[in-house]
Amino acid sequence: MMTVDIFNFSLIMYPLANIRILKHIFKNYDKYVSKVKIQCGYDDATARFVTIRECILLHKEIIKYVDDYNFVLSNVSLLDYLQSSLEFATIILQMNNENSFYSVFFVTTCGLCAISRLFIFYLYADQLTFEASGIGQAAFESNWYEQPKEIKQMVITIIMRCNKEVSLSIGPFDKMSLKTFVVVSKIAIVF
Repeated sequence: MMTVDIFNFSLIMYPLANIRILKHIFKNYDKYVSKVKIQCGYDDATARFVTIRECILLHKEIIKYVDDYNFVLSNVSLLDYLQSSLEFATIILQMNNENSFYSVFFVTTCGLCAISRLFIFYLYADQLTFEASGIGQAAFESNWYEQPKEIKQMVITIIMRCNKEVSLSIGPFDKMSLKTFVVVSKIAIVF
């Protein structure tokens, strides 16, 4: 179980790291343009074009990765969501039935581990959605308005593409977020 959780966590962290890299490139656009000029020997206009093109390709890759993740693993996330709700409910029920201190301590520890595991997944999935919504803002805050017309159009394309929400889904029902974590917790208490 732990190995699957670590693997799933790395699958969630990959697009989050790429989003942060993309935002960093937009915030330091001129620095990356000068690096491309030095490393590849391009003139200024070509270096600006190549840098923004790579940003667009990275953004498309992030969106495709999240779409592929949702296509492949959204039903698994749904099963995990249902299993976690049932697990929390049984832990709460078990806590009410235990009499000895050690049994209550053991069940409480198991419950905290289960809750923290789910909290971490939903926190980073929520962080992914939040960070992805900031890509357009980072692109807008770059000095794109001082660039040639072709670069301006490419940045506007990225800003427009950022209107599509990037989020991990739980089957066909909902997206993974902290709000969903609260719902799981409430369902467990109601059971």
